Amino acid sequence: YNQLQLYMETPAAELPDFPEYAAETEALTPFELMQIDDYCRRRYIRLIPNHNSFGHLHTWLRKPELRDISALPNGYALDPTNPGTEKFLSKLYDSLLPCFSSDTFNAGCDEVSELDKEGSRTKARCDSDGGIGPLLLQHVRKVHSMLAARGKKMMMWADMLISHPEVLS
Repeated sequence: YNQLQLYMETPAAELPDFPEYAAETEALTPFELMQIDDYCRRRYIRLIPNHNSFGHLHTWLRKPELRDISALPNGYALDPTNPGTEKFLSKLYDSLLPCFSSDTFNAGCDEVSELDKEGSRTKARCDSDGGIGPLLLQHVRKVHSMLAARGKKMMMWADMLISHPEVLS
């Protein structure tokens, strides 16, 4: 193996901007993340952080201060139309990315199907824009821009793009 992706869905690290979030889990410290990164690097294995940046964030979004950036109340996906989403991701990236030497980051962005569900804060936008595709594209572009500004290449899972091929062009 020459690449290992460290998948994080829950607050898996004691991040400086989210110290209280890791209390519920056996989270790694930033120092431990850097040790893992160093261990891999010395063995010619590229450690790529893989942290969800759209869906699979239910553990984060149940926190009172983040509930308003959830697409669906008590849901698992971010609301890409809420300015708080970019603020959250910015803090997350600024806390997490310095722990890794890789120039690549897997932003996940998969299995985001609640955007057009009844009760979702994004349903009206999906209805007026022709479905989830335009919101997906908007969010992926924003995440890409945020990561590029931090010197990172973006990876993501392909399921949503395969489901919405109209946004690929």
